[in-house]
Amino acid sequence: MGMMGKRHVGNRFDCVVVKLGGAAITRKGELETLDHEVLGAVVEHIRLVKEDQGGKLRLVVVHGAGSFGHFQAKEYGVQGGSLDDERTIRGFAETRVSVTKLNHAVVSALTEAGIPAVGISPCGFWDEEASPKSIEILKHLLASGFVPVVHGDAIIQGDRTVILSGDRIVNYLSVEALRPRFVLFLSDVDGIFDRPPASDGAQLIREIEVEASGRFEQKVEFASGHDHDTTGGMAAKVEDGVFIAKHGIDVLIARAGSTAALCALQRTFPACLSDDKWRGTRISLKG
Repeated sequence: MGMMGKRHVGNRFDCVVVKLGGAAITRKGELETLDHEVLGAVVEHIRLVKEDQGGKLRLVVVHGAGSFGHFQAKEYGVQGGSLDDERTIRGFAETRVSVTKLNHAVVSALTEAGIPAVGISPCGFWDEEASPKSIEILKHLLASGFVPVVHGDAIIQGDRTVILSGDRIVNYLSVEALRPRFVLFLSDVDGIFDRPPASDGAQLIREIEVEASGRFEQKVEFASGHDHDTTGGMAAKVEDGVFIAKHGIDVLIARAGSTAALCALQRTFPACLSDDKWRGTRISLKG
């Protein structure tokens, strides 16, 4: 989407960015259906870790859309749609109603657990990239003890409508705006596999070391994902993880709600990695 073209890399901001995969917290084959069990487990993990650290953990949550928004975006062709097309205008509005509905559900779950979450919608302040003022507000919220919850959204770029994925938001916040301690992707699978996880003989790749060029040794085969997913599948997740890691920021991938996810959020993953029982993937800069 061209939002990484300009370079405004700043100093590290002491925080952690957590990406909640849309496929993890919703049932992607069912229109606007939340997976309450998984979301509840994620919220409890965040509560436990914040409590353990005396509330000092600064956390930014970014979530995908899952079964909220993708159906509408595909039906109306919102990705790359023209503002001169009435159908695009309608689809844009319906997509935003859907994705903000999910954001409200996530924010509500967090606040009900005693976590001061604040929902943030990119539409209105995001064009090629987030406006400097919006990043200042985000940092101020973090410094004040809030947990910003940003979501994948439909935005306007020039005379076109565009789908801004949660993963793209994570890329920008991690590399350009915040440079957090680490990034944690909470997925509907255990991590990165050498082939589609459902395939016979699929092996979890626990460590991926990335060169500054973005190259890495492991071979990964990909399969097509859900046909209504307008933001890409696991291939995009690997690409985004590698992009962040090559800028010196560790990326952890684990199943949402799992013990491995809690371990990663607690930042005890170095010990976890020495234990064959840990189920997750770490992507880091080589050397």
